[in-house]
Amino acid sequence: GFVKSFYRNSISRLFLYFSLKELQTSMFATLNFYVEKAMDSLNNKEDFVIKKAKEYIRNNYRDTITLNDVSAYVYLNPNYFSTLFKSKTGITFRQYLRDFRIQTSKELIRQGKLKIYEVADAVGYPEPAHFVRAFKEVQGISPTEYKNSL
Repeated sequence: GFVKSFYRNSISRLFLYFSLKELQTSMFATLNFYVEKAMDSLNNKEDFVIKKAKEYIRNNYRDTITLNDVSAYVYLNPNYFSTLFKSKTGITFRQYLRDFRIQTSKELIRQGKLKIYEVADAVGYPEPAHFVRAFKEVQGISPTEYKNSL
C-alpha cells in the first residue's frame, strides 16, 4: 500500500545521498525554501490588510472611525492591527486618519465653497476646535490662515 511505497521511496532517496552532510544541507535548503514561501505569503497578507484598512478610511473618513472599527473590518485584534499598521506605514493609525482628513480638508478649502466649520464636519470633525488643532499639527498653520494664503 501507500505506506510501503512511501517507505521504499524514502529509503531509496536516502541512498542517493553520499553523506549525512549532503542530507543535512538538502534538508536545510528545503526547510529554508518553505520558510521563505511562508514569509512571502504572510507579507502579502499583511500588505493586503493595510490596503483594505486604508480603503476603509477613504470610504468612511467623514464618520467617526476608531481603531476597533478598522481592525474589526480587517478581522484582526486591535492591538495586533495597530502594531502591524505602524510597522507597514511608519505612522500610527490615528496619525494616518488625521493626515488623510487634513489632506482632504485642504482640497475642500481650496474649492472655497464651504466655511471652515463645514469643512471640519465634512472630513469627520464635528467639533471645529478639534479640526483646527489637528490642522495646525499637520500644516503648522490654522485652516483660516491656510485659506487666506491661497
